[in-house]
Amino acid sequence: MFNLDFTLLAGADIVVQQAIGELVRAGFLSCIGCFFTFMLISGMWMVFKKAGHPGWVALIPFYNLGLLFEIAGWPFWWMFAMIIPGVNLFVYLAVAIDLAKSFGKHATFAVGLALFPFVGIYVLGLGEEKYLGHPYRHQT
Repeated sequence: MFNLDFTLLAGADIVVQQAIGELVRAGFLSCIGCFFTFMLISGMWMVFKKAGHPGWVALIPFYNLGLLFEIAGWPFWWMFAMIIPGVNLFVYLAVAIDLAKSFGKHATFAVGLALFPFVGIYVLGLGEEKYLGHPYRHQT
């Protein structure tokens, strides 16, 4: 009398399993993203404190990038060059080199800072190096 077709329910079960899998993957990737964001913000907090600025500035988007540029010896407005594709890579690398030099590190550390900023900025913040000022300030 009743002829039920369970093939639709079986297909729905697979869709539900796929949706749950996607949610688990999204949650995992979100946790990884939050971890790296925490590393970057806490590292910038410590770098700003070493350079004589308030640490809470690391929490303010765009302003923290501008202050990082100023610590490296670049004018604040250069952060707007980060918007231009292609140019941003060169500016980012140059600022990483100058930021490393302003803490007494070499260019090889700056390459590591540019490639792995969440680790490099943390090393700058926790390291024993003091902030020396702008790398080109003392040159005549």
